[in-house]
Amino acid sequence: MARMGYPTIEELRLAEGLSGEALLELGRERSSSALMILGLEKKVAEQSGMTAILQAHELSIMASQTGSAYGLVAEARARIALYRREPESARAANQLGQAAVLIRMAAMLGDHQATLLGDDIPVHERLGISWSHAERTASLRFQRMERVPTFQLRRSMATPRPFPEALICEGVAPPFQC
Repeated sequence: MARMGYPTIEELRLAEGLSGEALLELGRERSSSALMILGLEKKVAEQSGMTAILQAHELSIMASQTGSAYGLVAEARARIALYRREPESARAANQLGQAAVLIRMAAMLGDHQATLLGDDIPVHERLGISWSHAERTASLRFQRMERVPTFQLRRSMATPRPFPEALICEGVAPPFQC
């Protein structure tokens, strides 16, 4: 499980009595992404309303930076918790849809226990989620994460690279002549 970014037993024992902010600081001191993700997840649980949604977004950024399955699972749990707090809000179904995508992404990374999080989604809401759409969205997100950012592509295309001399023949334009 440590291979997938999950916290160790020692880290879980440290995290037991601490608040979300204290866990974030401890994670920064020890440079442990698992402790930082635990701290962000606790902060989402401690807060409500728009602040909790912003913390969930921060958790999403942290999960994408680490690239671990644990970050995705923690974000999915936080989004399901946001839904449970306010199931009637306009963003509730959106939170569950995003949680479904995160569950599929974690499963694609090899954490098949993450699919059990789907059982935390209420049955009447589970029927409204298109799991094939969640799988497509998850694979698209992985493709986007692996791509080179656009600004780097533009910069590299702006500077021409000379061809190797072995491939250049006579009659080539002046910058690349033999």
